[in-house]
Amino acid sequence: MEASDTVTNVAKILSAQVLANEAAVKKLREGDLYSFERDVLGLFIQIFELVMREVLQTVAKQVCQTYRARYQASGLHKWKTRILRIELHTGGGVEVESLYAKSVRGTVEGSRHLIERHWCIHAGCSPLRMSQIGMCSALCPSYDTANEILSLTSSTQSVGRLRNATMELARQCAQKEVSLCLAKGESLAGKHVLISIDGGRTRTRIYPDESAGKKAGCTYHTPWCEPKVFVIQALDEHKKAGSIQLPIYGARFGEEDVLGLLSQYLQALHIDQATSVQLVADGAAWIWANIPNMLVSLGVPKERITETLDHIHAVEYLNNLINAFPKYFSNARVKELTQQFPAWLWQGKIDKIITCCKLIFMRPRQEVKRWINYLEKHKKRMQYAHFKENNQACGSGIIESGIRRIINLRFKNASTFWSD
Repeated sequence: MEASDTVTNVAKILSAQVLANEAAVKKLREGDLYSFERDVLGLFIQIFELVMREVLQTVAKQVCQTYRARYQASGLHKWKTRILRIELHTGGGVEVESLYAKSVRGTVEGSRHLIERHWCIHAGCSPLRMSQIGMCSALCPSYDTANEILSLTSSTQSVGRLRNATMELARQCAQKEVSLCLAKGESLAGKHVLISIDGGRTRTRIYPDESAGKKAGCTYHTPWCEPKVFVIQALDEHKKAGSIQLPIYGARFGEEDVLGLLSQYLQALHIDQATSVQLVADGAAWIWANIPNMLVSLGVPKERITETLDHIHAVEYLNNLINAFPKYFSNARVKELTQQFPAWLWQGKIDKIITCCKLIFMRPRQEVKRWINYLEKHKKRMQYAHFKENNQACGSGIIESGIRRIINLRFKNASTFWSD
């Protein structure tokens, strides 16, 4: 809404009323701008809520009359008039008359309130209020803190009410996550693409006796679970990260869920038209067993896909082998191999490392066998000299940063448990 003569005239009238309020102006004269500003803001909040109440109540009746037939055709029947309360951006509430369908034919999802469906009202909150709640809940470490932030500019409800509204917003957004996160026309066509995926660790809370509920004093278990995070990064013609198209992050608790979300993103971004795709990850079997096949199924030719094992994880396994060297090895020999193994790793000479280890460990214990098998299984993904020559990534630093910010700093709050 643009400023007009009407707005200017209303502003003059309100200004005159404020100036006529001696108690309010006295605070300003005495230097108490904080109290004056708070009082004036409260006045305008009251005006806003009165205007919204008058307008919404009037237009709600018009909407019910105009769109009743349309929503009836969609499967809603046997209308009954009910009062619907809408929580506004200011935290105040407006009650309007709405038609409510007592009967539903076919498959109809969502609210049976005509006004709720027409004005996109969820959890009793207006879209602007829901946006405000979602932003505070996402940025703050707890619902209590989010409620405190909201109280600075609006009246607030209980923390439980805030939590329920946030969860409803999350449910709505999860169904449309890809379309909400991608910019219009965003695509990976003609770009080099880096995909990285990893898992963090956080606690879950499980009550062994579900019938007891979550009453005070009930015992519960706190097993670890591994939330999965992926990042999709578009690179320029030199395979360097640009500043225009930012990385896309996604997170889910389960393997199937995170793979499904990743597939949705890649399909929407036209991954089949990418110039090249590099997948960088650790040695988790579920990653290598699923994502390369997913890329092929989405139309990416195999020759455009490069699989890379994160260099840090490869070094970790080398260090395990070095630390397990037989005790009769001289310090000079250990020092020599400690320098030689990383050099061979960078040169992609994994077979030399494996051959050397098999000669050293004549009767290897089970753990040493696992470390050697790890190198054998991933040797094609450890051609770091080739990757560097082609300006490709050798490590998954971007996903490690994502794990820190999304999992470690967000999920691992003190005394925080999650439902799997």
